[in-house]
Amino acid sequence: MIIKDIYLYQQNIPLKTPFKTSLRSVDCLSSVIVELITDSGLYGYGAAAPTAAITGETMPSIICAVRDYIKPVLVGKTLDISLTAAITSAIAHNTSAKAAVETALYDLLSKEKGLPLFRYLGGTGDQRLKNDITISLNSPEEMAADAKKALDKGINILKIKLGGTAEEDVRRIDTVASVSRHCSLRLDANQAWSFENAEIIVAHCEEKGYNIEFIEQPFILHELELMKKLRGISKIPILADESVFYAREAEKIAAAGCADYINIKLAKCGGYSEAEKICDVAREAKIPCLMGCMLESPVGIIAAAHFAAANDIITMYDLDAVELLEYNPVMSSTEFSPDSILVKDTLPGLGITEIKDIKRID
Repeated sequence: MIIKDIYLYQQNIPLKTPFKTSLRSVDCLSSVIVELITDSGLYGYGAAAPTAAITGETMPSIICAVRDYIKPVLVGKTLDISLTAAITSAIAHNTSAKAAVETALYDLLSKEKGLPLFRYLGGTGDQRLKNDITISLNSPEEMAADAKKALDKGINILKIKLGGTAEEDVRRIDTVASVSRHCSLRLDANQAWSFENAEIIVAHCEEKGYNIEFIEQPFILHELELMKKLRGISKIPILADESVFYAREAEKIAAAGCADYINIKLAKCGGYSEAEKICDVAREAKIPCLMGCMLESPVGIIAAAHFAAANDIITMYDLDAVELLEYNPVMSSTEFSPDSILVKDTLPGLGITEIKDIKRID
């Protein structure tokens, strides 16, 4: 089977409400959809979302990376797992673009075998992934209202975006906690805290006895010593996100004892092959992982869900992007509900049957 061509499409989906963190504010999800076509008529899908504040990628840079660098090394080649190396070496960095193409490649490989992608990766049986929902960074009152809406939908894991002063963030946590006493909370500072602020917030949350699963990436990604120091005084576990793009960084985190958990994102590491390496490091170090995502197309969320369903070291899930959308234009065998994702052992590959509202990029 030969890779005949690669098509690119743009997808824009409005959000229910603006998505706000300490790094950015977004009201519409924009993605590049990648379609790999073979000479036998099989096709594979992937998606890349521009997240310049994290991966450095924009819509034009993703299009350029795929069209001008990755596509030339794939078209005309025989479909084979070894092509992941060609994708990786085609251009430096550009992890979202690489993840999109590699996802499409794995979609094809698993379709060729007649297996759902997660089974191709070693998973078995239907897998239901318990999901959270992100509460965007706003005033405490707005965040409490958003939390209440989530509770009304049956969601009981809330990820709270933070990043103000210690006093502001304490008030946000208190206000959300007041309307969600029986929920699990996840705190995400998106690299915005100082150590002093982190100390104040952790001490307050411990004194209040809040049910907090973890604190995600409290400091700038390279401040590993601060993460280690905070971990040493905090009863609340620490999750490394932006500090771990690749397996080599996971090794540093494990060796230094900087984090209790690692957040794996396909768009951050460049796809399945590197994500597998991170899982290997985590297993060796006995560090459980969370499967995360960018604000990205349902295609990317389906891809992440399949990977998570195949790896038992991944024990938590933050794949809520579809729930944040006005609607889901991707038809697939994966079932989405407000508080979970069901990856089904039915259709081969990603199980995607139709993608609506996309426009071909020439």
